[in-house]
Amino acid sequence: MSDSVRHLGPALESHQRFLTWLIPTLEKFPRAQRFLLGDRIEGTALDVLERLIEATYTPERGPQAAP
Repeated sequence: MSDSVRHLGPALESHQRFLTWLIPTLEKFPRAQRFLLGDRIEGTALDVLERLIEATYTPERGPQAAP
């Protein structure tokens, strides 16, 4: 287990690696798809990252309500 995984947590580390792959992949989409589908995929992936960060650094543990 790497130091960053111990510090960030495995879910956050995995999603960060996923984003590192995803963003350049979305750049390769055809123009029409990049602006419609690519933007939506990127936004959703960044929303997931935001929720993982909140979950990792929130001191209170318990069920989280969906936005």
